[in-house]
Amino acid sequence: MSTSEDSKHAVQVRYSERNLPLNECCNEYIHEILQDWAKHESEYTVVPLKRVKIALFPLLVVLREQQLRPVQLEQLARVLDATVDKDFVQAKQEYLTLSIGKAKFPIGLSNVGIHERKQRQQDASAEEQQNMVLDDWCINVKRLVNFQQWRANVRT
Repeated sequence: MSTSEDSKHAVQVRYSERNLPLNECCNEYIHEILQDWAKHESEYTVVPLKRVKIALFPLLVVLREQQLRPVQLEQLARVLDATVDKDFVQAKQEYLTLSIGKAKFPIGLSNVGIHERKQRQQDASAEEQQNMVLDDWCINVKRLVNFQQWRANVRT
Protein backbone atom coordinates (compact mmCIF):
# COMPACT_ATOMS: atom_id res chain seq x y z
CA MET A 1 0.00 0.00 0.00
CA SER A 2 2.05 2.82 -1.29
CA THR A 3 -0.41 5.70 -1.30
CA SER A 4 -2.79 7.00 1.29
CA GLU A 5 -5.66 6.35 -1.15
CA ASP A 6 -4.70 2.64 -1.20
CA SER A 7 -4.85 2.42 2.60
CA LYS A 8 -8.35 3.87 2.80
CA HIS A 9 -11.43 1.73 3.10
CA ALA A 10 -13.70 1.57 0.06
CA VAL A 11 -16.40 3.22 2.13
CA GLN A 12 -14.01 6.14 2.80
CA VAL A 13 -13.09 6.44 -0.86
CA ARG A 14 -16.82 6.66 -1.64
CA TYR A 15 -17.01 9.88 0.43
CA SER A 16 -13.46 11.12 -0.19
CA GLU A 17 -14.59 14.50 -1.56
CA ARG A 18 -16.08 15.27 1.87
CA ASN A 19 -12.98 14.04 3.74
CA LEU A 20 -15.00 12.32 6.49
CA PRO A 21 -13.54 10.12 9.24
CA LEU A 22 -14.21 6.38 8.96
CA ASN A 23 -17.08 6.34 11.48
CA GLU A 24 -18.96 9.06 9.58
CA CYS A 25 -18.35 7.30 6.25
CA CYS A 26 -19.86 4.12 7.68
CA ASN A 27 -22.80 6.11 9.05
CA GLU A 28 -23.36 7.82 5.67
CA TYR A 29 -23.20 4.56 3.72
CA ILE A 30 -25.65 2.82 6.05
CA HIS A 31 -28.05 5.78 5.62
CA GLU A 32 -27.58 5.56 1.85
CA ILE A 33 -28.51 1.85 1.86
CA LEU A 34 -31.54 2.53 4.06
CA GLN A 35 -32.73 5.28 1.69
CA ASP A 36 -32.34 2.95 -1.28
CA TRP A 37 -34.24 0.25 0.62
CA ALA A 38 -37.06 2.73 1.33
CA LYS A 39 -37.42 3.30 -2.43
CA HIS A 40 -37.78 -0.46 -2.99
CA GLU A 41 -39.63 -1.36 0.20
CA SER A 42 -42.66 -2.72 -1.67
CA GLU A 43 -40.43 -5.01 -3.76
CA TYR A 44 -38.06 -6.24 -1.04
CA THR A 45 -40.26 -7.65 1.70
CA VAL A 46 -37.92 -10.17 3.34
CA VAL A 47 -37.68 -8.10 6.53
CA PRO A 48 -39.64 -4.95 7.38
CA LEU A 49 -37.48 -1.88 6.86
CA LYS A 50 -38.87 -0.26 10.02
CA ARG A 51 -37.54 -3.14 12.14
CA VAL A 52 -34.09 -2.80 10.56
CA LYS A 53 -34.04 0.97 11.16
CA ILE A 54 -35.01 0.54 14.81
CA ALA A 55 -32.33 -2.10 15.35
CA LEU A 56 -29.64 -0.02 13.62
CA PHE A 57 -30.47 3.20 15.48
CA PRO A 58 -28.07 2.49 18.40
CA LEU A 59 -25.26 1.75 15.93
CA LEU A 60 -25.88 4.96 14.01
CA VAL A 61 -25.84 6.97 17.24
CA VAL A 62 -22.59 5.35 18.38
CA LEU A 63 -21.03 5.99 14.96
CA ARG A 64 -22.13 9.62 14.98
CA GLU A 65 -20.76 10.12 18.50
CA GLN A 66 -17.50 8.31 17.63
CA GLN A 67 -17.97 5.83 20.47
CA LEU A 68 -17.69 2.54 18.59
CA ARG A 69 -14.63 0.57 19.66
CA PRO A 70 -11.84 0.75 17.05
CA VAL A 71 -11.85 -3.03 16.48
CA GLN A 72 -15.59 -3.04 15.85
CA LEU A 73 -15.39 0.04 13.62
CA GLU A 74 -12.63 -1.55 11.56
CA GLN A 75 -14.60 -4.77 11.13
CA LEU A 76 -17.82 -2.92 10.29
CA ALA A 77 -15.86 -0.95 7.68
CA ARG A 78 -14.63 -4.22 6.17
CA VAL A 79 -18.21 -5.47 5.83
CA LEU A 80 -19.26 -2.21 4.20
CA ASP A 81 -16.14 -2.16 1.98
CA ALA A 82 -17.03 -5.54 0.52
CA THR A 83 -20.60 -4.33 0.03
CA VAL A 84 -19.40 -1.20 -1.79
CA ASP A 85 -17.26 -3.46 -4.01
CA LYS A 86 -20.28 -5.76 -4.53
CA ASP A 87 -18.26 -8.72 -3.23
CA PHE A 88 -21.12 -10.16 -1.21
CA VAL A 89 -19.36 -13.44 -0.38
CA GLN A 90 -16.55 -11.44 1.24
CA ALA A 91 -19.08 -9.13 2.92
CA LYS A 92 -20.78 -12.12 4.55
CA GLN A 93 -17.41 -13.54 5.60
CA GLU A 94 -16.51 -10.21 7.20
CA TYR A 95 -19.95 -10.14 8.83
CA LEU A 96 -19.16 -13.48 10.49
CA THR A 97 -15.95 -12.03 11.89
CA LEU A 98 -17.89 -8.98 13.08
CA SER A 99 -20.66 -10.98 14.74
CA ILE A 100 -18.69 -13.90 16.15
CA GLY A 101 -15.30 -12.27 16.35
CA LYS A 102 -12.08 -14.07 16.78
CA ALA A 103 -12.51 -14.35 20.55
CA LYS A 104 -16.13 -13.64 21.40
CA PHE A 105 -16.58 -17.10 22.94
CA PRO A 106 -13.73 -18.20 25.23
CA ILE A 107 -11.82 -21.31 24.26
CA GLY A 108 -13.39 -24.35 25.88
CA LEU A 109 -16.90 -22.92 25.97
CA SER A 110 -19.10 -25.72 24.73
CA ASN A 111 -22.64 -24.54 25.45
CA VAL A 112 -23.53 -21.68 23.14
CA GLY A 113 -27.04 -22.83 22.25
CA ILE A 114 -30.34 -21.03 22.65
CA HIS A 115 -31.03 -22.25 26.20
CA GLU A 116 -27.58 -21.35 27.47
CA ARG A 117 -27.83 -17.95 25.84
CA LYS A 118 -31.22 -17.36 27.46
CA GLN A 119 -29.75 -18.24 30.85
CA ARG A 120 -26.85 -15.84 30.28
CA GLN A 121 -29.32 -13.11 29.29
CA GLN A 122 -31.21 -13.57 32.53
CA ASP A 123 -27.97 -13.05 34.44
CA ALA A 124 -26.92 -10.16 32.20
CA SER A 125 -24.72 -7.37 33.45
CA ALA A 126 -24.44 -4.00 31.74
CA GLU A 127 -21.73 -5.35 29.41
CA GLU A 128 -23.87 -8.32 28.42
CA GLN A 129 -26.78 -5.97 27.70
CA GLN A 130 -24.47 -4.01 25.42
CA ASN A 131 -23.47 -7.26 23.68
CA MET A 132 -27.14 -8.00 23.01
CA VAL A 133 -27.48 -4.61 21.30
CA LEU A 134 -24.29 -5.40 19.38
CA ASP A 135 -25.74 -8.76 18.31
CA ASP A 136 -28.94 -7.05 17.18
CA TRP A 137 -27.22 -4.47 15.02
CA CYS A 138 -24.81 -7.09 13.66
CA ILE A 139 -27.77 -9.11 12.39
CA ASN A 140 -29.21 -6.01 10.76
CA VAL A 141 -25.90 -5.10 9.13
CA LYS A 142 -26.15 -8.50 7.44
CA ARG A 143 -29.66 -7.59 6.34
CA LEU A 144 -28.21 -4.49 4.68
CA VAL A 145 -25.73 -6.71 2.85
CA ASN A 146 -28.55 -9.03 1.78
CA PHE A 147 -30.57 -6.08 0.49
CA GLN A 148 -27.60 -4.76 -1.48
CA GLN A 149 -27.06 -8.23 -2.95
CA TRP A 150 -30.73 -8.37 -3.95
CA ARG A 151 -30.43 -4.90 -5.56
CA ALA A 152 -27.35 -6.02 -7.51
CA ASN A 153 -29.21 -9.09 -8.78
CA VAL A 154 -32.31 -7.07 -9.72
CA ARG A 155 -30.21 -4.58 -11.72
CA THR A 156 -28.56 -7.32 -13.80
